[in-house]
Amino acid sequence: MEIIDFKEVLKTCADFVIAPNKENQELLNNLQQRLVVKSYLPLADKVVVLFKIMNDSDQPVDTLSSVFTIGVEVACLFDGLLAYTNIGSNIDFLDKTYENYDYLQQSGLVEYIFQYCEKDYRTLVQLIDRTINYHNLIDLMTTLKDLNLEKAEELSKQVKEMQANMDSDTIRNMADIVRYNNPNLYKLEGAIEDEALDKILRADRIEKIKKQ
Repeated sequence: MEIIDFKEVLKTCADFVIAPNKENQELLNNLQQRLVVKSYLPLADKVVVLFKIMNDSDQPVDTLSSVFTIGVEVACLFDGLLAYTNIGSNIDFLDKTYENYDYLQQSGLVEYIFQYCEKDYRTLVQLIDRTINYHNLIDLMTTLKDLNLEKAEELSKQVKEMQANMDSDTIRNMADIVRYNNPNLYKLEGAIEDEALDKILRADRIEKIKKQ
């Protein structure tokens, strides 16, 4: 199977976006015809992709959440979606830029690839979300080790911000960890358990409605 060099892919897409003439359209069409897209990425390959995405999207702790989110999106394209193709995986980190992301999107190449692997790619994205939530939980538990009472209220606000991305079981586990490690943190514990209870009650109501 042919391995297409990423530099060639990038140049073809950029040339078409900058000058969408007949010649560049033909070059883009030819590139698409040479692409081989897997409908399923084996789990072992997904593990490699997850590692690369987390590594490429890693940011300092004080980075704005919007910057981190965009970093993950860019990494998902270069490390995730392109992994489904026969485009060479040795993409230089310096090439994983916003501008090059836009070239691949605007040229239609991303949409072309996506149509063949949409279902499995969404599964990969869910794994990425779970991995990020897990890292957030680990960071929170690390913070709890040295937490003082003055910071409890501030941390409870952080928990509320995280709760939208966590299921009730995860939140209840956090409450247990808090209870066992620092029984003085009642404010934080209460905030966590309240959020878990709300989610459980909402889930129960939805389930009852479905059965009616």
